[in-house]
Amino acid sequence: MSEKMISENGNYPEHKAHKPIFIITGEPGEGKTTLLTQTLCFLGAKGIRYSGILAPGKIKNGARYGFSVKDLWTGKSVELCNKENKTWIRHGSFYFNPDGVFHGKNALLTSEKVDQDLVVIDEIGRFELNGEVWAENVDRLRSLVDFPMIWVVRKSLLEAVIQRWNVKNSFVFEVGKDRPSLIAEKITNHLSSNPRFQNK
Repeated sequence: MSEKMISENGNYPEHKAHKPIFIITGEPGEGKTTLLTQTLCFLGAKGIRYSGILAPGKIKNGARYGFSVKDLWTGKSVELCNKENKTWIRHGSFYFNPDGVFHGKNALLTSEKVDQDLVVIDEIGRFELNGEVWAENVDRLRSLVDFPMIWVVRKSLLEAVIQRWNVKNSFVFEVGKDRPSLIAEKITNHLSSNPRFQNK
């Protein structure tokens, strides 16, 4: 199993820094969101309740065309971005739908309030490292005590994301090396040791 723990010294208060961050990583187009989706199915079967966002990609003419964003608590999806709609807000090579960004941010704000065990963020990348898209939501969730999270992060950005958010307690799983059933088992085992989870 390629899962590994990464520890970093951070600036977040000590009692807030120890909640685990489970990271699914891989190269672009390698299947990070697919692995996450499969893992969430196993977690759901184990009774784990999760909220947050899933951002599956869209393929057009054999190439990545854009993304949608799904609120995992409500199940509602909205188009997040594509490469063609120039009336939207440009970030890099994509044009972002303001309604999609609002939908994703609202889903992450909902994650702070609902009775769930795990918050999912798909994904944290160069936009967030530059303070855009989900960055503010990640900051807020990192400042809270009771929210273990799953993050999807591109492999080339993994160290930068860990440093940017001062992650001290990170478990990393790789596409192609870790099976979703074993990832779900590892996450469940860690959640089971959390008093908040035990007192459900």
